[in-house]
Amino acid sequence: MGLAVICMLLSSFSLFLLVKSQCPHLQDGLMRWSNESTWGGIFKVPRSGKTIVISQPVLLDVSPPPIPSLHIAPTGKLVWDDSGDYELKVGSLKVEGELHIGSHECQFQNKAVITLIGKSNDQLYLEDEDFGRKFIAVTSGGILELHGKDKLSWTKLNRTVTQLTFDNGILYDHQYTENSARRSVGLYVMVWNPNGTLFAFDAFRTTESKSIERETNRYLELLQDIPEGSIVGMAVRRSFARVPDFDYGPMLSATEQLAAIASGTSKMRDVGENDAYALIAVKGANEYTLESIGKADETKPSVDSGWIFRVVGDIKFSVRSVIGEDEQVDFTAVDSDAAFPKVTVIDDVTSWKAGDTVVFASTDYDMNQAEERIVYPCPDCESNEFRVNDPFNFVHFGEMTGGIDERGEIALLTRNIVIRGQTEDSCYGNNLCDFFDYDTFGGHLIVGKERSEERRVGKECRSRWSPYH
Repeated sequence: MGLAVICMLLSSFSLFLLVKSQCPHLQDGLMRWSNESTWGGIFKVPRSGKTIVISQPVLLDVSPPPIPSLHIAPTGKLVWDDSGDYELKVGSLKVEGELHIGSHECQFQNKAVITLIGKSNDQLYLEDEDFGRKFIAVTSGGILELHGKDKLSWTKLNRTVTQLTFDNGILYDHQYTENSARRSVGLYVMVWNPNGTLFAFDAFRTTESKSIERETNRYLELLQDIPEGSIVGMAVRRSFARVPDFDYGPMLSATEQLAAIASGTSKMRDVGENDAYALIAVKGANEYTLESIGKADETKPSVDSGWIFRVVGDIKFSVRSVIGEDEQVDFTAVDSDAAFPKVTVIDDVTSWKAGDTVVFASTDYDMNQAEERIVYPCPDCESNEFRVNDPFNFVHFGEMTGGIDERGEIALLTRNIVIRGQTEDSCYGNNLCDFFDYDTFGGHLIVGKERSEERRVGKECRSRWSPYH
């Protein structure tokens, strides 16, 4: 027995040494970024355009503040710790030494993000004479290794997926009813029965002094008449401006009572005159209550609460409010099996996890019928099945026709190692704004890579600044 125990311990120790030798973050001699002694006893990230130079082995075990420039010297090494999710925000990253995120034998398991920061007209981020700005560059003799999780990159449909229609899942869509013709300014209220059929709909002009008292009383009466267990959606159209000196307290309190939340806690109390607001709730059941506010922004033509939803029974109920140029209120009820479509493919896709983004190629002549979706939890799926977060707007063909393979492709876009450029919401400065309405000043990489993800990289019409070199 004693010999068996010794052999088992020796075997375990040998395995530990093997893993340690293969995993960069477990190697000896690494100095933690978070440790003051790594930086000479005073841990302070340089500011105002100063360069951080790493000339020794360092383990990145935190997400540091933004760095204008990071230089890994020939004697230096930067290794990502695989004990958590960390992001490095840097204006430029020059690698003359080594940068490791995982290895071929020890794939990185957590989330690693390198964000290349800086605007084209920002003087804090100086231009390198060899590589420009907003870059990752590996010079002669430098080593950059990125090894993310090994996931299936792409597959094909094994069954056609169809677009959502009233014949295959839609129970209620506000835009296709006579209710959509209402043009009141104020708060819209939709009430569904648990089976998705309409119980009541009304609009309340909450902004007009001559009618506010009558509208408030109608609102209170409706909320009182709603049966327990009914699903309620609310959305602001055009404006939620308050009438001066009018007491909205009873209206707000009645909303909180309906949603079964504590008095004084509803986000409706914080809605500004030009904010978008949406609420969804089940009367008497606070676990379903969800609210969203889209704050007014003078720089944007529209403000959006975003779609919010709850699944009650086997039905997905959704609400949305948009204020501004694209003004609308919207309410939908969709069978949950159609709301989160199950997709059948030809390969094992168990490496695709909830939250991953996938793209479905167009199977029509129109390339714009390609659609991105997010993988949705699916406990009942087989190894070659997965669900997505939204129905499809187009049909994606998944059949063999006369021996010809016409099955649509699906590609995984998500990786756990991400390199991205930080960009502004719109074009600015001398960035060819006469031709582009978006920020064209992305990052660029002079590097080889394996199983990583890049976003917002490259610079429009700039020589030698393509995403890869």
